[in-house]
Amino acid sequence: MLLCHINQIEHYHYLPEAIRQGLQYIASIDDPENVAIGRHDIKGDLMFAVVMEYTTEAAADKQAELHQQYIDIQTLLSGTETIEYGLPNADNTPATDYDEKSDFQLLSNVANPQRITLRTGDCALFFPTEPHKPGCSAETQINVKKMVVKIHHSLLK
Repeated sequence: MLLCHINQIEHYHYLPEAIRQGLQYIASIDDPENVAIGRHDIKGDLMFAVVMEYTTEAAADKQAELHQQYIDIQTLLSGTETIEYGLPNADNTPATDYDEKSDFQLLSNVANPQRITLRTGDCALFFPTEPHKPGCSAETQINVKKMVVKIHHSLLK
C-alpha cells in the first residue's frame, strides 16, 4: 500500500512507469467533479479507470476486497472516506471465492486491519493480494465521487 497526493506525484519518479502513467492520468483531469461515471480506457484491459459515486457506510457494515491481477490506484474526486486495509495473510477470512473474470474476492475479516482517511486528491495504491475495504465513513455518511485506476500487474514487468 502506498499513500500520496495527486499534487505531489513528482516525488514518486522512481515508481514503475505504469504506476506513474496511472497517477499522471488522474493528475490530468481538469474538472474532477464533472468526469463521467463509468469506465475510461487508458490502455484497454491492461489499464483503465472506473469512476463511481456512492454514499460511504460504517466499516462494520462492509466487507474487504482483494484482487489477484490488478493494482488499484484509488483517488477521491470529491468527499472524504476511510479505507481499512491489511497485509496478505493466511488469517484473512474469505467471504466469497475468488472470481477470476472480475478479479475480485470479498473477505469477511482482515487480520490486524489498519485505517487511512482519503480526502479529495489523495491516492491510495493497493497491490494484488492486499486486502482493502474502501467506502467507509470517516465520521458520518457522505456522498463521494471516486476514481479507481486499474493497472494489470503484467505492465510492471
